[in-house]
Amino acid sequence: MQIALVAVVLLAGMWFTVLKPKPDDGSSSAPVAAAPAATPATPKASSEPVAPGVKGLTSAIDKAKGASKTSDAANAKIESATGSPSAATKAAAVKTKTPVAKAAPTAAARKSGTKAATQKAAAARPATPAKPATPVDPSDRLLAYLGKGKTLVILFYGKSADDASARKAVHRTALADPKHVVSAYVPIADVGHYSAITSDVDIVTFPTILVIGTDRKATALTGYADAGTVEQAVGDARRNAAAAAKANAK
Repeated sequence: MQIALVAVVLLAGMWFTVLKPKPDDGSSSAPVAAAPAATPATPKASSEPVAPGVKGLTSAIDKAKGASKTSDAANAKIESATGSPSAATKAAAVKTKTPVAKAAPTAAARKSGTKAATQKAAAARPATPAKPATPVDPSDRLLAYLGKGKTLVILFYGKSADDASARKAVHRTALADPKHVVSAYVPIADVGHYSAITSDVDIVTFPTILVIGTDRKATALTGYADAGTVEQAVGDARRNAAAAAKANAK
């Protein structure tokens, strides 16, 4: 604008000094009224003469406006295409940035946090020692045969030759009368597991053969024993049990 004002002043000066028409020699010598001062205005594109410098100044101003509009349009296109604000918009946003409030945790997030805290607390607690399992006495499985009218023949054996002979004798006795005799074989080291059977009988040597009748009375055969000896003990146990049952019935 300052340059435009200077150009207008120069134009007015040139009017009074150079461009002003001279009066004819025969004309009146009366002074000519001075032309009114020109009002500053934006020069329009026309065929009238333009003062030196004004045309270039006007072109520069128009180019500057056009460049500004082009830049604004380009920024708008970039923002629309990428979804991000232009540099000028970012600068304005930085100056007027408003703090964003943190979103409250959702119900699922609260539930997940509570579950994680519970698991962490459970892991921090000392583990409760597991109760030792109650040992199962295998005697119960064998004694159940007594209720079915069977006679038990149980061999507690070691590794000697007498143990091998006692094993054969027990096996033959069970094969001879499978309807009334049930045989079992227990290593001498496992005697303590059969407390229900050995509580009233001392098993201190091996081999030891226990013959138990249906009346739950036990007869112990220790040392060497053949099949005849075992069969005799089984017969005695069956007769004694039958007599006890008959006496109880009276």
